[in-house]
Amino acid sequence: MTPEFVEQVRALIPEGSRPRIVPVLAREGIGDPFAVELSGKAIHQRNAAGRELVKALNALTEDMKAGDTVSQKAGTMLGMDLMADVAAFSSDKGLTKEASLTLVAW
Repeated sequence: MTPEFVEQVRALIPEGSRPRIVPVLAREGIGDPFAVELSGKAIHQRNAAGRELVKALNALTEDMKAGDTVSQKAGTMLGMDLMADVAAFSSDKGLTKEASLTLVAW
């Protein structure tokens, strides 16, 4: 992450707002190590966390059909809830599932 990138991001933040989005690399740079809690266990390696998250998403979406949506807490990261949102729809390739992950500070 370069200083130029940081300045570009700051320029996009509306004046007076207090964004709560903090890059993971910035947190790690100040000594806050990477950790995700999935299925009740702490995972400190990104690849392992990714594999566990894919398993959780597959289990969450295995019975979905076109038109279904689901939103569920998948774990925690950086002290925030890691939410998984999935929508299933029909496409020319059959059933398609679109997923997004969001960190939410309640």
